[in-house]
Formats: sequence, C-alpha cells, structure tokens
Amino acid sequence: MHFISRLAAVTAFAMTTIITFAAHGAASRNGVGPFLGRPGVTITNEGRLRVTHPRTGEVIISPRGPLYGRDTVQPSIQAKPVPGGLDIVAKYRNNTGSARSLGVLTLTCPTIDRQAQWYDFRRGTEIGAIDHKDGPIIRGYHPYPSDLYSPVAIIADDTLAIGASLLYNPLEYQHEVFTLVRAAGFDRTTPAAPGESEREWLWQVSFLLKGELAAGESRTYTLAVRFAQPRNAMSTLRPYADYFRETHGQVAYTKDPRPVKGYSFAQVHNQSSANPRGFTYGTRRPDMHGFAPWAETLRASVAASGYDRIMIWALSGLHRNDNLNYPPAFVTGADRFTPARRSRGQIRALRRENIDIGLWWGRSQQVMEGWHSDQIEFLDPQNRAHTRKAITELESAAVYSPSELGLDAFAYLPVWEAAPWLERLQQTLPSARFITEPSSNDILHRMAPTWVNATEVTATNELANMVNPGHETWAGVRFDILQGRLGRPITQDERRNELERLIDLGFVPVLLGESPYPRNVNAPANDDSLAQDEPSDTAEPGPRKAEREIARPGWLRRQATHPPE
Repeated sequence: MHFISRLAAVTAFAMTTIITFAAHGAASRNGVGPFLGRPGVTITNEGRLRVTHPRTGEVIISPRGPLYGRDTVQPSIQAKPVPGGLDIVAKYRNNTGSARSLGVLTLTCPTIDRQAQWYDFRRGTEIGAIDHKDGPIIRGYHPYPSDLYSPVAIIADDTLAIGASLLYNPLEYQHEVFTLVRAAGFDRTTPAAPGESEREWLWQVSFLLKGELAAGESRTYTLAVRFAQPRNAMSTLRPYADYFRETHGQVAYTKDPRPVKGYSFAQVHNQSSANPRGFTYGTRRPDMHGFAPWAETLRASVAASGYDRIMIWALSGLHRNDNLNYPPAFVTGADRFTPARRSRGQIRALRRENIDIGLWWGRSQQVMEGWHSDQIEFLDPQNRAHTRKAITELESAAVYSPSELGLDAFAYLPVWEAAPWLERLQQTLPSARFITEPSSNDILHRMAPTWVNATEVTATNELANMVNPGHETWAGVRFDILQGRLGRPITQDERRNELERLIDLGFVPVLLGESPYPRNVNAPANDDSLAQDEPSDTAEPGPRKAEREIARPGWLRRQATHPPE
C-alpha cells in the first residue's frame, strides 16, 4: 500500500469534497454528448459572442455577457470555428495619445450546471468541486507566469468540459494574465418562479490582461476555446501545448530519474557562540576540519545506500540572522575558513568517483555584501554590480565541480527577466544542471527542472506532461512533516513506498532523511499522457476524473525548502 493512503485523516476534507460532487452532482440541464464537428459561431459588432453545439444547436457560449470590457482598448474580434471549438483572435490597437489598459476577455457559459468542477494549475493539475448556489462566487484569480503554470482554464460539469487557453508570449509582451472562474448574475429571460431569484447565475471564464498598450501600439492575442466530454477535459488545452512548443521549443534537458539525497551542513539549532554558523557534527565542521570528513561520510553513504545523486544545503553554514538564510554566498562564505578553502578538492573528487554532487544556492535572486551584512537586495540583471557578484559566486562554485545547482527562491524576477538570466547562468557554468525553486512556470520549466513539495503531491502533473513532455520535476520529501501528520514514527518500508509513489507519478524524489533505495527508479520518463492514455470523445465511456483521482489536498503555498532540523 502506498504511504500516501495512510494520510487519509489529513486529506479527508478534500477527498469528501470531490467524492460528494462525483456521486451527487446535480442532474445536468444540458444534453451535450460527444462534441464532433465545428460549432456555430456568431459575434456582434458590440463583441457579444454566441457559440452553439454543432448537432443540437444548444447555446454553449452565451452573448448575454460581453466578450471584452468597455473602458479599455476595444479590440477587433474574429471568431473562427474549428473542429471541437473556436479560436477568438483579438486585435488591439491604441489609437489614443496615451497608454491604455488591455482589459479582460470573458466567456459566459450557460450550459455548465450550478455544481461544477474547476481546475487549479498553480503547482500541478488539481480538480475542485464548486457550487455557485445561485450567488456570486470566484475561483482562481491567479497570475501567469508568476503563479500559474500556464495561462489556461477549465470548467466542467457531468456532461461538458470547456477549456480556454490564451496564446501569447510573455517574453515579448511582458505582462501577466490572471485567469478566473466566477458566477455572474443576469436578469432572467423568463419571469422567476415563486421563490426563485430575479437573477440567473451563470458561470464565466475570464482572462484579465494585466498590461498596457502604448499610444499607437498594436498587439494580437488568441483565445483558443475547446469543448470535450469531462473525462477528456485536459484535451481542451491541446492548442496551448502546440503553441508553446512552436514558440518556445522542446524541453532543453534530459530527465534524470534518480532520486536525490539531501544533506545539510548546518542547522539553526546548532548555532551558538562557539558555532555561529550552525555547522552540524563537530567532527565534520568545515571551518575547523575542512571538507575531508564530509567527503568520507558521503562516500560511505553512497556505498551503503545506493544514493549517488547528492544535494548539499548550507555548505558555507548559516547566517546569524535566520531571516537571511539561506545566504546567497553559498560557496564563497566558506572561503574565509582556511581548512575549508584548502580542501575544496575533497568535494570535487567525489564526481570523479561517479558521485554527483549538487550545491544549493541560497536566495539565488538576491545579493548581499559579505557574509555578516544584513543588507540584502533583490538582484537586478541590469545592475552590473549585482550581476558581477552573482557570476563571481557561480564561478567560485565551479571549483567544487558540481553536477547540479539548486536555485533557491528563484521567484522574484518576472519571467521576461528571469529566463535570460537563467540562460546566462547556464552559459556561465554549462557543466551543471540548474533546478529552480519554488515550482516555476512552463517557460522556466522548459529550460530547467523545478521543485514541488512532495507532501502535497497526489496526482500526475498532466498539464506539465502535455506542455513540457520529458520534463523533470523534483519533489522534496519531508518525512518529519509526514511523521507529524501521522503522530507516530514512519517505518523504512513506508519511507520507500512514499518515494516509489512519487516516482510512479513522474516526479524525482528529493530525500531529506533516510530510506531504502526505491525499486522503480527506471520507470518510463514523462510523456504527453494525453496522446496515449486519454480516450477520444468517440470512445467507450471510462471512469470520470473525479472518480479516478479523488485525493487532492491544496498545495503548500511557496513553502521554504529548508531541510528538516
């Protein structure tokens, strides 16, 4: 039995929510079956869009709500029917003399029942039950690319899934997009029955373009809308995956499925006046004994456990101000200690013995003056002093010959600055692979592996598999957190089961603690699961998503990745 099943008490609320929806969802108002062919599409000069089912004529997108706002740049709209949906091409031109906001694109979905599902794409592919109960409700309102993996949205009920993708390049347009699902009220077209509200509440899917158009500037955005049966909901996002690959390319690295064993050279609870940097294990303190004792420990651990892929946190120790941990001087901070500086080759030698060593770069998008300073700044790639300091740190790390570098808190720069900065780091030290933390958007994930928290992983990341097939995603395992949830020690078999569960879901577990080596490391690499596993709308019905994957607790929001203390 997989270890996550033992966390039933912790995830009971989320499980009950999904199970209740699957078993007791309201009877569908619509009779939408397989969506074959091109829908009927009309749009008025005022931007009111009507989309009808190709066989039944039922209205799927209603013109009751406007497609775009009135107090922003007014786009010209073309709505092109395609097999299974339509493409909405919005062309904006600012003919005024000053910058204007772009506004919002909104789809009104009268066919979707009061009880529905929405998809949360912040850290994976999570499905949640929603019920507007004849009143206003909002889900989502999350920005891409700073929080969402991709600028996409899905809403579904028992018979229909509506998926929408915004096809735009943030590296070029340099602005974010917020997606949200909400219920909006409209005056009834027929008189309300006794006891009914005077307003009818309909679901809407909106894309808020959080950018401005300069005077005289023009831009074009495409909103790709697709319809499918609920079991095929993810297939509605295929246009975005195709656009992403054409625009940004394939994953730029090869997945390494081996689990990672983490070691922390320092811990907060070890800090004292005699050991200000909190180095662990007195006989292995680099400031006193150099790195030779740690190298021997790692060598022996690999021989005994089989974990030959290692990540080191706090190689230089910890700052006295815990609010500044992990410090950006992740390697140069050790140079002031003569024993450490003279024994850096001890760490480097491990790579020649087929032991891959990774180093964790604390606060990788920040810079600070020296080790003891409390003055820390966010990195500005246009500031030469900042970039010189960061590149010097990276060049100093090369002395240790790391095979991988973890980029801690790689989350402050907007993607149009973070992507070229990451590329510069990769060019500076091409022999190392970089891993971004916390979980990044699809653009950065194409460039480098990223990190999630394993305590919240319950399903395969279908969106990442579709957009970036072959991706590598690390899942940080915190046995101390899992043990706290269970209220008892975790057995060695349970530890290995947890690692194997993550591997089965397509993740690379990062082990912070001890466990037997997992037996399924050579599982097939991630691929585009939809191409092989998802049935078409003409196939025999299979189990619905809510019935197949029911345990989906919420993600830990940008949790710090400190190893257990």
